[in-house]
Amino acid sequence: MEYRTRRRPDDGNAPADGASPGAREGNIPEAQDTALRCIRLSRKIEDKHELGAALRILGDIHVINGQMKKAVNAYEESIRLLRNAKESYD
Repeated sequence: MEYRTRRRPDDGNAPADGASPGAREGNIPEAQDTALRCIRLSRKIEDKHELGAALRILGDIHVINGQMKKAVNAYEESIRLLRNAKESYD
């Protein structure tokens, strides 16, 4: 399966390259739904690395939405999980 992104003008709200495909396309609600689904599935299968990565993306989405307290909470949990999983947080 090949993933292609459509190029859109940068309106200053575009997330970093590490963001989910929906966020890259400017569809923040879709990106948030995808991140939350990934979080649920990662918890279900107990995959701490993927959970940490998804929480980081959710934190990015909260920043875009101006929800700084939620962003900090997501980032802190992400860092904790990735450190405990002996993975790096980039």
